[in-house]
This record gives sequence, structure tokens and C-alpha cells, in this order.
Amino acid sequence: MIGQPAPLLLADALPVLEGIAAAATLAAAAIAGFAAWTARQSFVSQTATAAKQLELADRQLHLVNDQAAQQRETDQTMRGHASMTLLLRFRDQWDGETMRRFRSRLAQATLAVHDSPTASLDPEAQVALDEIGNFVELVGYCTTRGLLFEDDAWQEFSDVWEVYWQEYGERLRPPAGDTTIFENANWLLGRFRAREPETHTPV
Repeated sequence: MIGQPAPLLLADALPVLEGIAAAATLAAAAIAGFAAWTARQSFVSQTATAAKQLELADRQLHLVNDQAAQQRETDQTMRGHASMTLLLRFRDQWDGETMRRFRSRLAQATLAVHDSPTASLDPEAQVALDEIGNFVELVGYCTTRGLLFEDDAWQEFSDVWEVYWQEYGERLRPPAGDTTIFENANWLLGRFRAREPETHTPV
């Protein structure tokens, strides 16, 4: 007669259960470790990608800065050429027949009123003085707008304008309260005198 299996005692089952629990713990630890490793690898990969992107951004920034510097240099060169072209046109105008005639007419009239700075010029001489003042006003305007470099204007016209101001300054001064008449011409004279403050009185 075949006997019945002996009942499984709790004491006999405990090692089995403990083994299963230990295996489960090891499995959980392995899963957690793999997850941590995966997260680390992902972080390392993202960090490397971010570093490459930062390096690329730095290169692009340097490129943009280089291009901007080259553009500024090109712009300055073009402005220099434009300023010199304008200066030559002003020189041609100043030495041209019309302006020479104005200057000559003004000089002749000045002799007649030299001892009286406030005496009225004759109408033709006054027109000549106004035209000369307008010319210098235009030079001053172009200089204030940056179309003509101040250095170029100073080299060409500082002595000219100083002479005319010394001779005709009182006649060219704007009326009291009016700052618009010859304002650019007088601004230009102030800039010229600022370069040689020891030789001139303030405007």
C-alpha cells in the first residue's frame, strides 16, 4: 500500500521562501541598477550633445562677430571714400568761378567798410557774404550728419572759416534768440577751434 506524502512542514518551507525573497530582492536591485545606469548614460549623452551644441553656438557667434567686424571695416572704408568724394566736390565749388566771384566782390566791399564793422555792406556784397556763409553752413551740415568726416573738413576749411569769422563774425552772428541761422557753420567753427583751443577765443 502506497503511503501518503508527509505534510510539508513550515520549517521546511522557510528556506524556499527565503530563497525566493532573496532572488526577488536581487532582481529588484538589478533592475534599479540598470535603470540608474541607463539614466546615467542618458545624462552623459545629453551632456555631450549640449557641449557640442555649445561649441557650435560659440563658433557661430565668433563667425557672426567676424562678419560684423568685416562689415564695419567695409562700411568705414566706403564712408571714407564718400567723404573724400564730397570733400573734393566742396573744394571744386569753393575754388570755382562763382564762389571766386563772390569772394572777390566781398573783399572789395570790405575795404570800403573796414573801419566800421557794423556798417552795411552794399547789396551785392551782402549776397556774396550770404553765399559764403551758406557754403560753410552746408559743409557744417554734412559734417554733423557724418557724410563728411570732421578730419577732412578741418584739414580743408578750418583756416578758411576762421578768416571769414574773424572778418565777418559780427555780420554772421544770428539775431538774439535765433539759433538756426548758420547754426551748422558755427558748430563747425566751434569744432575746429576745439582742436586748437590755445589759438582761438570761444565762439
